[in-house]
Amino acid sequence: MTKEKAKKRLAGVLVCGIAGYALAVAAMVAMQRQLMYHPTARLDALSAAYHLETVHFKTADGLDLVAWYAPPKGRMPVIVMFHGNAGTIAERATTADYFARQGYGFLLAEYRGYGGNPGSPSENGFYSDGRAAVNWLIRAQHVSEQDIVIYGQSIGTGTASQMAVEYKGARALVLEAPFTDMPDEACHAYPWICPFKSFTFDKYDNIAKAPHFSMPVLIVDGTRDGIIPHRQGRELAAAVGSRMKKYVLIEGAGHNNLVRYGLLPLVARFLASLPPR
Repeated sequence: MTKEKAKKRLAGVLVCGIAGYALAVAAMVAMQRQLMYHPTARLDALSAAYHLETVHFKTADGLDLVAWYAPPKGRMPVIVMFHGNAGTIAERATTADYFARQGYGFLLAEYRGYGGNPGSPSENGFYSDGRAAVNWLIRAQHVSEQDIVIYGQSIGTGTASQMAVEYKGARALVLEAPFTDMPDEACHAYPWICPFKSFTFDKYDNIAKAPHFSMPVLIVDGTRDGIIPHRQGRELAAAVGSRMKKYVLIEGAGHNNLVRYGLLPLVARFLASLPPR
């Protein structure tokens, strides 16, 4: 092969490689919501087994969402939980049951597109769902903003962070396995798309909101989280503006098994340590 032919072949390989990379990036951009959200369409009827009421509330854009609720005992706070990107509220019923047995109210807020709810998941959609859940507690259940604990899990920390900015009087904010923002997490999950991470549609910019958190904040990570590195949780905790904040890194825990490593008693102790209202 002559030198000239070798150069042409190399140029052809490079062009094909660049074209393939561009197509792969374009496909990732186009399919990013399918990669980000993994809703289960059917909601298992477990609410009665955990003494949870099936409730409904309407979003500002007209969606009627189903959720599960346990009212508080006496003047105990109500925890509203925004879960991760997969499954439904059914997989979080044991968490609701744990806190309900201690007298806390607990609202398992379900998203659009999950558990039989109408609509499709998106950042703005989730924020609308979060507002509908909190407003239902305030308006329909007459729970004061100061008696609401906002709890986010994984991608739900994005909705929880937005609610913490909008409902500044909330009792506390709990973030389980959080991320700094979605472009940062996308870069971690798919390093080869880092140069194009700004093309992320749903950014969930938690790190930009953290300085505006005014309520007590608890952030919990696991040392073996292979989905969202605990580096992101530490960075988020450092950015939190509240004077009362706590970061806990649980040895040996991963992303989805923090409950097995004592997460719920840890959260309960944190809530019990808050100053009286």
